[in-house]
Amino acid sequence: MTKPIFFNGIMFDISRGQVPKLSTLKVFIKEAAKFDINFISLYIEHTFQFKNHPIVWKNSGALSKKDIEELIKYSKKYNIEIIPSIQAMGHLENVLKHKEYAHLAETSRYYSIAPVLKESYTFLENIISDISEIFDSEYINIGCDEVLDIGQGKSMQYAKKIGGDKKLFLEHIGKVKKIINKHHKKVMMWGDMLIKYKDHFKSLPKDIVILNWYYEDISVANMKKRITKIGRDNLNQIICPGVSTWRTLFPLINKAIDNMKNSVIASLEYKKGISGYMVTTWGDNGNFNFLGESIPGFLFFSHIISNFNVKGLNLKKTNNFLYKDFWGIKDSNVDLYTIFSFFGGLYKLLPVENYYNIFFYYWDSPFFYELLDKYEDIKEIKTLYKKSLEYFKKINVVNPMKHKIFFNELIYKMSIVINFLKRVLDVYEIKELYDRAYSKLEDEALVKNNIMDIIDRLKRMSIELKLLRKKYKKLWLYSYRKPGLEFNLARFIKLEKTYKNKSAELKKSLKNYIRPGGELLKIEF
Repeated sequence: MTKPIFFNGIMFDISRGQVPKLSTLKVFIKEAAKFDINFISLYIEHTFQFKNHPIVWKNSGALSKKDIEELIKYSKKYNIEIIPSIQAMGHLENVLKHKEYAHLAETSRYYSIAPVLKESYTFLENIISDISEIFDSEYINIGCDEVLDIGQGKSMQYAKKIGGDKKLFLEHIGKVKKIINKHHKKVMMWGDMLIKYKDHFKSLPKDIVILNWYYEDISVANMKKRITKIGRDNLNQIICPGVSTWRTLFPLINKAIDNMKNSVIASLEYKKGISGYMVTTWGDNGNFNFLGESIPGFLFFSHIISNFNVKGLNLKKTNNFLYKDFWGIKDSNVDLYTIFSFFGGLYKLLPVENYYNIFFYYWDSPFFYELLDKYEDIKEIKTLYKKSLEYFKKINVVNPMKHKIFFNELIYKMSIVINFLKRVLDVYEIKELYDRAYSKLEDEALVKNNIMDIIDRLKRMSIELKLLRKKYKKLWLYSYRKPGLEFNLARFIKLEKTYKNKSAELKKSLKNYIRPGGELLKIEF
């Protein structure tokens, strides 16, 4: 098929808590060039050293002017353009949380800037001026996606006066575009707010490039509807699937593949006004994921937009070839695609409503109340745990000759998944041990043995988390700047303390039980 493309890119989120070292970004740039990638977009909310706003980027690991200059110079060797992606309306929590900027917020959520305030545009002028000065791309992505509180606060009355939120949004885009054009740049923006409103956007300038993203209902028919909604007003658009690594314990390989494959199929069927493709990776909830987890998605994306041979593609054969080529793996027998698919597809095998439930269960529900309530027995988890160990054993003997750090990041996240499954089993057995002890209070030996068994298990679980925490820290510091690390390490520490506190509670209960006339306190797990 003929390539309907002049944009062919990758977007990195470097603002949710994890800023890669320049050496890490350079590896991606060099490798991306081999797959005909012609631009990389850096998603920056507050992680650039803006001249007049040091409070915004302080202690964030922000890239300096010198960093960007070095990165642009390096990328030009590989004919790759660096396009800045900022936020000009929503997703500005990391700015508006500071008391010096809080007055710019639309609402007390401190999420979006208020378009009714002149000071909002003074701030945006400063930001855009700094970005325009250092980035030599003719494009700036102004963001403006997911503006959840538009017209709900300071701008409410003005929005009603001019005809509603849609008019307010369009007016804001027009004002930001003027600032962008003043600096001799062109506008890119996310397309979800345009799709949200039913009316056509005929008044939107045709030189704006719309970044059409969607990651959930990923059928070809649904993607084509979204593409048509943007294309009906003759707007140029870039199709933006995602690698599905955010808010996960392991990248959702097949979810990402479906998103990318169906997006490309839909775009080829539509044809009109497609200006290219950009695959995205995000860092929601503190960016627990490593960039290495995006590699499988990046490889598949780069492959399908290089030849557009999408339908009838042998996924196992294609992806195994891409993985082995990238990592220089000589073993022809190892089936990396099947292994990655198992770990990434675990959420489909568990009674959870959404893929991200596992992520939050892992951190926020250490004793898996909701998850365990859905099981009559635990055989399914035991089967999954056994299979995960088998796959982990197979992949640990693989010897990548290239990019070992990215491979190690994936292996590490497999160990997180295994820890998740093991914890579910441990907690299930802990509950049984305690219930048995509580039902046999007359049998002091059984009660003491069961409680001590539980305490030993909790100690082991805490130690396992501590080891995972230390490994996570080591991997992070190798490839990423330090800011943001403490937030993620705190997740581990919180869980470790939970187990230690529960052990202390059990010890106190047991001490109370063994005294004359004592009783075993009822403890919730």
